[in-house]
Amino acid sequence: MGYWYSAENGYHEGDVEYPDDAPALRRPDPTCPPILTTSPISWGAPVVSPAAKYTAAIAAGCAIASTSTPSLNGTYSLTEAARGNIQAAYIGLKSGDGLPGGGASFNYPDQNGGAHIFTATTFPPFAIAMRDYYYALTQGQSPAQPVTIP
Repeated sequence: MGYWYSAENGYHEGDVEYPDDAPALRRPDPTCPPILTTSPISWGAPVVSPAAKYTAAIAAGCAIASTSTPSLNGTYSLTEAARGNIQAAYIGLKSGDGLPGGGASFNYPDQNGGAHIFTATTFPPFAIAMRDYYYALTQGQSPAQPVTIP
């Protein structure tokens, strides 16, 4: 498909040959939709695929803001390994095995490796928030951040 500009007829798009008197225009990125103006053509922002949005969201992590325990505030990883660790700790806690390490609290790292101290009271809302945030991403949604937990 070709795009060109003619001073007499404006912008054109089609499968036909470029007119001899019109300069051929090329999109900077094949996904950029043209923004038609009366001045030289400009291109809109590239269209980001759902897969690319999902990949970027996973890489960015999930920002958590705790209303009762501000020391839990941070951005946590959404990698498969991180989700598995959160799920394992949550299942262990809910099945009566207690917290990892067997103490009254345990450290869980944020995306940058900073340790945050969780208890049997603070970890479940965190785990559920992370699960729900990840689920929303898998459904093609763009949930707001930070996610607030008690």
